[in-house]
Amino acid sequence: MEQVKLGLLVPATNCVAEPDMYKMAPEGVTVHFTRLQAFNAARRQAADVADTVRIFEEAGDDAVSVAPTLAQVKPAVIAFADTSASFLNGTEYNDSLCRRIEAAAGIKATTASTAVVEAIRELGLKKVCLITPYHPYFTEKGKEFLEASGFEVPISKSFGDGPPMNRHSPEVVYEVVINTFDKSCDGIFVSCTDLRAIDIIEKVEKHVGRPMITSNQATMWLMLRLANVRKQIVGFGELLAL
Repeated sequence: MEQVKLGLLVPATNCVAEPDMYKMAPEGVTVHFTRLQAFNAARRQAADVADTVRIFEEAGDDAVSVAPTLAQVKPAVIAFADTSASFLNGTEYNDSLCRRIEAAAGIKATTASTAVVEAIRELGLKKVCLITPYHPYFTEKGKEFLEASGFEVPISKSFGDGPPMNRHSPEVVYEVVINTFDKSCDGIFVSCTDLRAIDIIEKVEKHVGRPMITSNQATMWLMLRLANVRKQIVGFGELLAL
């Protein structure tokens, strides 16, 4: 099979998306990254909610600006790999961001939030348990985005107190998930591309008997679909094993 390249636009401070994508990429697929400078570490750490909103909005413009650079490696598809920055301003903004990146790069484009919505639909889920490491303001925005996309969100939970999200161990994330989930939901979405969550997906699914979606897992799944790569990937939950 000819090599397939996937491109991701990631926040400058994100330490998890790259290793997660390398783990999940099937044989014959390589993953390539460009970092977004709107996510300056010192600025992000000191930001309150209003500042964070501005950073997220700048990040969308940053993604459009640098997408042509990433396009030089000729990926089959480009993804904006920040969930909260893509869902923050609603479904119309997210859809517009996909179109803007695609127009700038001349390559098919998507976002982590689009990938999550498509993954939920693919699994046939109606009622989603939403879990995030965000400030409650952004968790509520995520809930609104999912509801606007046609899903019910009976449970939503924030844990942690903001960045860096990658400080939470997979073991901590696992305990939060299994202690939050309720069988009123038919699936779980754990948000954030900088959260170490892909290695607990199968353990969670076995424990609760429901599918679990993460931002990075869904992004890899949709990018592969958009690149016309159909391969079962084992070890990362029901979605990638389809």
